[in-house]
Amino acid sequence: MSITENNQIVANIAKSSEEQSVAISQINEGIDQVAQVIQQNSATAEESAAISEEMSAQASVLEDLVGKFKLRGNDGMMARVKVAPAGMQSQMAISGPSPFSQMGGKY
Repeated sequence: MSITENNQIVANIAKSSEEQSVAISQINEGIDQVAQVIQQNSATAEESAAISEEMSAQASVLEDLVGKFKLRGNDGMMARVKVAPAGMQSQMAISGPSPFSQMGGKY
């Protein structure tokens, strides 16, 4: 093997090492970016959990307040507003005859 061949092999090794170094740097940057996204997602999840707990507490207070309302229908019957069961909070139910039943079904 000649000196020229040895120099060529060493140059190829140096070039390959440089390419690997660049690739490793890019991988490290990608890992850093993934770590940042994970940290942001974790913070967002914690905030969401705190907000969810706060909303649950506020919903309980609202449920208590709404439960105190009473409606009087055209027939003079009192009806108490009650909150629908869990999972159906967006729907409200009225116990007793509907206060709107005497209005000709327009409502």
